[in-house]
Amino acid sequence: MNLPKITNKQQEILNLLYTYRFLNRIQLQTLLHHKSHKTITVWLQDLREKQYVEWIYSTDFTEKTKPAIYYLGINGVRYLRSTGEYPAVEIRKRYYDSGRSEGFISRSILLGDICIELEQKTSERARYGWQTAADYARSASPFFFMKSIDKFHPDFCYSKHTEVGKTTYLIELLDATLPRERVKRRLKNYVDYLDYKLTKWQEVSGEIARPTVLFICPSVYELMFAKRRTRWLMRDIPHRDDIHIKFETVDTVKVLGFINPKWEEA
Repeated sequence: MNLPKITNKQQEILNLLYTYRFLNRIQLQTLLHHKSHKTITVWLQDLREKQYVEWIYSTDFTEKTKPAIYYLGINGVRYLRSTGEYPAVEIRKRYYDSGRSEGFISRSILLGDICIELEQKTSERARYGWQTAADYARSASPFFFMKSIDKFHPDFCYSKHTEVGKTTYLIELLDATLPRERVKRRLKNYVDYLDYKLTKWQEVSGEIARPTVLFICPSVYELMFAKRRTRWLMRDIPHRDDIHIKFETVDTVKVLGFINPKWEEA
Protein backbone atom coordinates (compact mmCIF):
# COMPACT_ATOMS: atom_id res chain seq x y z
CA MET A 1 0.00 0.00 0.00
CA ASN A 2 1.41 3.39 -1.03
CA LEU A 3 1.18 5.87 1.83
CA PRO A 4 1.39 9.67 1.42
CA LYS A 5 4.92 11.02 1.77
CA ILE A 6 5.99 12.63 5.04
CA THR A 7 9.22 14.19 6.27
CA ASN A 8 11.74 12.67 8.69
CA LYS A 9 10.56 15.02 11.43
CA GLN A 10 6.99 13.92 10.88
CA GLN A 11 8.16 10.33 11.21
CA GLU A 12 9.66 11.29 14.58
CA ILE A 13 6.23 12.54 15.65
CA LEU A 14 4.73 9.14 14.78
CA ASN A 15 7.43 7.40 16.82
CA LEU A 16 6.67 9.63 19.82
CA LEU A 17 2.94 8.93 19.56
CA TYR A 18 3.68 5.21 19.40
CA THR A 19 5.75 5.49 22.58
CA TYR A 20 3.45 7.71 24.63
CA ARG A 21 0.09 7.00 22.92
CA PHE A 22 -1.34 10.50 23.51
CA LEU A 23 0.58 13.80 23.55
CA ASN A 24 -0.40 17.43 23.19
CA ARG A 25 1.27 19.89 20.83
CA ILE A 26 3.40 21.47 23.57
CA GLN A 27 4.75 18.07 24.62
CA LEU A 28 5.54 17.10 21.03
CA GLN A 29 7.38 20.36 20.48
CA THR A 30 9.39 19.86 23.68
CA LEU A 31 10.28 16.25 22.92
CA LEU A 32 11.34 17.23 19.41
CA HIS A 33 13.48 20.07 20.84
CA HIS A 34 11.95 22.43 18.29
CA LYS A 35 11.70 26.21 18.83
CA SER A 36 8.83 27.05 16.49
CA HIS A 37 5.31 26.07 17.53
CA LYS A 38 4.05 27.26 14.15
CA THR A 39 6.20 24.69 12.35
CA ILE A 40 4.99 21.91 14.64
CA THR A 41 1.39 22.98 13.99
CA VAL A 42 1.95 22.85 10.21
CA TRP A 43 3.49 19.38 10.44
CA LEU A 44 0.62 18.13 12.59
CA GLN A 45 -2.02 19.61 10.29
CA ASP A 46 -0.40 17.88 7.32
CA LEU A 47 -0.28 14.59 9.23
CA ARG A 48 -3.97 14.92 10.09
CA GLU A 49 -4.91 15.63 6.47
CA LYS A 50 -3.00 12.50 5.43
CA GLN A 51 -4.63 10.45 8.25
CA TYR A 52 -1.32 9.73 9.95
CA VAL A 53 -2.56 11.28 13.18
CA GLU A 54 -5.92 12.14 14.73
CA TRP A 55 -6.62 14.76 17.36
CA ILE A 56 -8.85 15.56 20.31
CA TYR A 57 -9.75 19.22 20.24
CA SER A 58 -12.74 21.09 21.61
CA THR A 59 -14.09 24.27 19.99
CA ASP A 60 -15.98 25.10 23.18
CA PHE A 61 -15.00 28.58 24.40
CA THR A 62 -13.86 27.34 27.83
CA GLU A 63 -11.79 24.53 26.28
CA LYS A 64 -10.16 26.36 23.34
CA THR A 65 -7.17 27.46 25.43
CA LYS A 66 -6.19 23.82 25.98
CA PRO A 67 -3.72 22.38 23.43
CA ALA A 68 -5.01 19.67 21.10
CA ILE A 69 -4.13 16.09 22.00
CA TYR A 70 -2.79 13.85 19.23
CA TYR A 71 -2.69 10.09 18.70
CA LEU A 72 -1.89 7.74 15.82
CA GLY A 73 -4.33 7.59 12.91
CA ILE A 74 -4.89 4.68 10.55
CA ASN A 75 -2.04 5.61 8.19
CA GLY A 76 0.27 6.27 11.14
CA VAL A 77 -0.29 2.74 12.38
CA ARG A 78 0.16 1.36 8.86
CA TYR A 79 3.41 3.27 8.44
CA LEU A 80 4.87 2.02 11.74
CA ARG A 81 3.79 -1.52 10.93
CA SER A 82 5.54 -1.29 7.55
CA THR A 83 8.88 -0.45 9.17
CA GLY A 84 9.02 -3.85 10.90
CA GLU A 85 10.62 -2.20 13.95
CA TYR A 86 7.74 -2.65 16.38
CA PRO A 87 6.15 -5.75 17.96
CA ALA A 88 2.99 -6.74 16.12
CA VAL A 89 1.02 -7.09 19.35
CA GLU A 90 1.86 -3.48 20.29
CA ILE A 91 1.05 -2.16 16.82
CA ARG A 92 -2.40 -3.78 16.97
CA LYS A 93 -3.21 -1.89 20.17
CA ARG A 94 -2.81 1.45 18.34
CA TYR A 95 -5.72 0.64 16.04
CA TYR A 96 -8.04 1.07 19.04
CA ASP A 97 -6.66 4.29 20.51
CA SER A 98 -9.59 6.33 19.21
CA GLY A 99 -11.78 4.59 21.80
CA ARG A 100 -9.51 5.02 24.85
CA SER A 101 -11.02 6.35 28.07
CA GLU A 102 -10.37 9.82 29.49
CA GLY A 103 -8.42 8.16 32.29
CA PHE A 104 -6.11 6.40 29.83
CA ILE A 105 -5.54 9.62 27.90
CA SER A 106 -4.83 11.61 31.08
CA ARG A 107 -2.31 8.99 32.22
CA SER A 108 -0.56 9.17 28.85
CA ILE A 109 -0.32 12.97 29.05
CA LEU A 110 1.04 12.73 32.60
CA LEU A 111 3.59 10.14 31.50
CA GLY A 112 4.75 12.51 28.77
CA ASP A 113 5.16 15.32 31.30
CA ILE A 114 7.15 13.06 33.65
CA CYS A 115 9.57 11.97 30.93
CA ILE A 116 10.04 15.58 29.83
CA GLU A 117 10.85 16.48 33.44
CA LEU A 118 13.41 13.66 33.68
CA GLU A 119 15.07 14.91 30.51
CA GLN A 120 15.15 18.49 31.79
CA LYS A 121 16.52 17.44 35.21
CA THR A 122 19.39 15.45 33.70
CA SER A 123 22.74 17.02 34.59
CA GLU A 124 26.35 16.08 35.26
CA ARG A 125 25.41 15.21 38.83
CA ALA A 126 22.40 13.07 37.97
CA ARG A 127 21.58 11.39 34.67
CA TYR A 128 18.19 9.86 33.97
CA GLY A 129 17.26 7.21 31.46
CA TRP A 130 13.78 5.78 30.95
CA GLN A 131 11.73 3.23 29.06
CA THR A 132 7.97 3.30 28.62
CA ALA A 133 5.95 0.08 28.41
CA ALA A 134 6.06 0.47 24.62
CA ASP A 135 9.85 0.81 24.72
CA TYR A 136 10.57 -2.25 26.83
CA ALA A 137 8.22 -4.36 24.70
CA ARG A 138 10.95 -4.30 22.04
CA SER A 139 13.52 -7.07 22.20
CA ALA A 140 16.46 -4.64 22.10
CA SER A 141 15.36 -2.99 25.35
CA PRO A 142 17.40 -3.66 28.54
CA PHE A 143 14.05 -4.07 30.30
CA PHE A 144 12.63 -6.52 27.73
CA PHE A 145 12.69 -9.30 30.32
CA MET A 146 9.88 -7.51 32.16
CA LYS A 147 7.45 -8.59 29.44
CA SER A 148 7.92 -12.14 30.70
CA ILE A 149 6.61 -11.17 34.14
CA ASP A 150 2.98 -12.28 34.15
CA LYS A 151 1.83 -10.42 37.25
CA PHE A 152 2.52 -6.80 36.31
CA HIS A 153 3.94 -4.48 33.67
CA PRO A 154 4.98 -1.01 34.90
CA ASP A 155 3.87 2.03 32.94
CA PHE A 156 7.54 2.93 32.67
CA CYS A 157 10.94 2.29 34.22
CA TYR A 158 13.67 4.80 34.80
CA SER A 159 17.20 4.79 36.16
CA LYS A 160 19.09 7.50 38.02
CA HIS A 161 22.87 7.51 37.61
CA THR A 162 25.03 9.44 40.08
CA GLU A 163 28.58 9.24 41.38
CA VAL A 164 27.31 6.94 44.13
CA GLY A 165 25.79 4.46 41.69
CA LYS A 166 22.62 3.54 39.85
CA THR A 167 19.06 3.29 41.18
CA THR A 168 16.20 1.85 39.14
CA TYR A 169 12.53 2.71 39.59
CA LEU A 170 9.37 0.98 38.38
CA ILE A 171 6.37 3.30 38.06
CA GLU A 172 2.66 2.53 38.11
CA LEU A 173 0.02 5.18 37.37
CA LEU A 174 -3.17 3.97 39.04
CA ASP A 175 -6.42 4.83 37.30
CA ALA A 176 -9.28 6.24 39.41
CA THR A 177 -11.62 3.64 37.87
CA LEU A 178 -9.40 0.67 38.76
CA PRO A 179 -11.44 -1.70 40.99
CA ARG A 180 -10.21 -2.01 44.57
CA GLU A 181 -9.57 -5.75 44.21
CA ARG A 182 -7.29 -5.15 41.24
CA VAL A 183 -5.38 -2.51 43.22
CA LYS A 184 -4.90 -5.04 46.03
CA ARG A 185 -3.71 -7.69 43.59
CA ARG A 186 -1.29 -5.31 41.90
CA LEU A 187 0.23 -4.25 45.23
CA LYS A 188 0.61 -7.90 46.27
CA ASN A 189 2.29 -8.81 42.99
CA TYR A 190 4.90 -6.09 43.45
CA VAL A 191 5.57 -7.04 47.07
CA ASP A 192 5.92 -10.71 46.11
CA TYR A 193 8.27 -9.86 43.25
CA LEU A 194 10.51 -7.66 45.38
CA ASP A 195 10.52 -10.23 48.17
CA TYR A 196 11.14 -13.49 46.34
CA LYS A 197 11.66 -13.15 42.61
CA LEU A 198 14.70 -10.99 42.11
CA THR A 199 16.92 -13.61 40.51
CA LYS A 200 15.84 -12.66 36.98
CA TRP A 201 16.10 -8.95 37.73
CA GLN A 202 19.62 -9.29 39.13
CA GLU A 203 20.72 -11.58 36.32
CA VAL A 204 19.52 -9.41 33.45
CA SER A 205 19.90 -5.90 34.89
CA GLY A 206 23.23 -6.58 36.58
CA GLU A 207 21.94 -4.79 39.68
CA ILE A 208 22.07 -6.34 43.12
CA ALA A 209 19.77 -3.79 44.77
CA ARG A 210 16.03 -4.13 44.37
CA PRO A 211 14.31 -1.53 42.21
CA THR A 212 12.19 1.09 43.98
CA VAL A 213 8.49 0.99 43.05
CA LEU A 214 6.57 4.27 42.77
CA PHE A 215 2.76 4.36 42.68
CA ILE A 216 1.04 7.52 41.46
CA CYS A 217 -2.44 7.49 43.00
CA PRO A 218 -5.56 9.33 41.76
CA SER A 219 -6.38 10.82 45.19
CA VAL A 220 -5.20 11.13 48.79
CA TYR A 221 -7.83 8.57 49.81
CA GLU A 222 -6.47 6.01 47.34
CA LEU A 223 -2.92 6.79 48.43
CA MET A 224 -3.78 6.11 52.07
CA PHE A 225 -5.47 2.84 51.17
CA ALA A 226 -2.57 1.64 48.98
CA LYS A 227 0.02 2.61 51.57
CA ARG A 228 -1.80 0.81 54.43
CA ARG A 229 -2.38 -2.25 52.28
CA THR A 230 1.29 -2.43 51.28
CA ARG A 231 2.41 -2.15 54.91
CA TRP A 232 0.11 -5.03 55.79
CA LEU A 233 1.45 -7.14 52.91
CA MET A 234 5.02 -6.50 54.09
CA ARG A 235 4.33 -7.15 57.78
CA ASP A 236 6.03 -10.58 57.94
CA ILE A 237 8.95 -9.93 55.57
CA PRO A 238 12.15 -10.06 57.66
CA HIS A 239 14.14 -7.91 55.22
CA ARG A 240 11.36 -5.38 54.56
CA ASP A 241 13.77 -2.48 55.13
CA ASP A 242 15.37 -3.47 51.80
CA ILE A 243 12.05 -3.11 49.97
CA HIS A 244 11.08 0.40 48.91
CA ILE A 245 7.56 1.10 47.68
CA LYS A 246 6.50 4.73 47.65
CA PHE A 247 3.32 6.66 46.90
CA GLU A 248 2.27 10.08 45.66
CA THR A 249 -0.90 11.64 44.23
CA VAL A 250 -1.41 12.82 40.68
CA ASP A 251 -2.14 16.36 41.87
CA THR A 252 1.10 16.59 43.87
CA VAL A 253 3.14 15.30 40.93
CA LYS A 254 1.52 17.92 38.69
CA VAL A 255 2.20 20.76 41.16
CA LEU A 256 5.61 19.82 42.62
CA GLY A 257 6.92 17.69 39.79
CA PHE A 258 7.77 14.01 39.62
CA ILE A 259 11.19 14.40 41.25
CA ASN A 260 10.16 15.80 44.61
CA PRO A 261 10.90 14.86 48.24
CA LYS A 262 7.27 14.24 49.27
CA TRP A 263 6.94 10.61 48.16
CA GLU A 264 5.50 8.60 51.06
CA GLU A 265 7.11 5.24 51.81
CA ALA A 266 5.05 2.22 52.86
